[in-house]
Order: sequence, then C-alpha cells, then structure tokens
Amino acid sequence: MQCLFYSSLCDGVADLKNTNSNFMDKKETYKTHYECLKCGDKLASDTNKKMIHCKCKVIAVDGCEFYVRIIGNEKDWKMVRVKQDKKLK
Repeated sequence: MQCLFYSSLCDGVADLKNTNSNFMDKKETYKTHYECLKCGDKLASDTNKKMIHCKCKVIAVDGCEFYVRIIGNEKDWKMVRVKQDKKLK
C-alpha cells in the first residue's frame, strides 16, 4: 500500500482573456477527481481534509485546496481532470 502526497495537483486555475464574448474575463478551471479502477467509484480531490474511501476500500483520498493525499496502490486508481469554463462578471 502506498501513500502519495501531491501538493501541486490540486485544481488548477489559468487566467485567459476572452476577446470573442463581450471582452469579459474568463477563468479556466480544472476539477480533479480520482477513479478507483476496481469498483469505478470517483472521489473528489477536495475532501475538506476528510479521508474518503471508495466503495471497495481499495483507495482513499484526503485533500483540500492546498494538497491531495491518495492512499492505495498506484495501479488501482487514475487521476481525471475535467476542464470547466467560468465567466467572471
């Protein structure tokens, strides 16, 4: 069993200028979650410092906005990042 600690893989934010839509600022954000390859359960990376296990208890995730700790074998999970666009007012 491994415990991996990532401090830079929390949800990332990049600033971009959107010139096609009324010159409004647009933020590109990424939501990160970890998927158990045994049971298919998806665990969010920001768990508010609570350890959350998947259904089969093969992996666990503990994290906040500053760090993510993944417990389990590296071959039993995969990291999934989903891009989300948000317009700022």
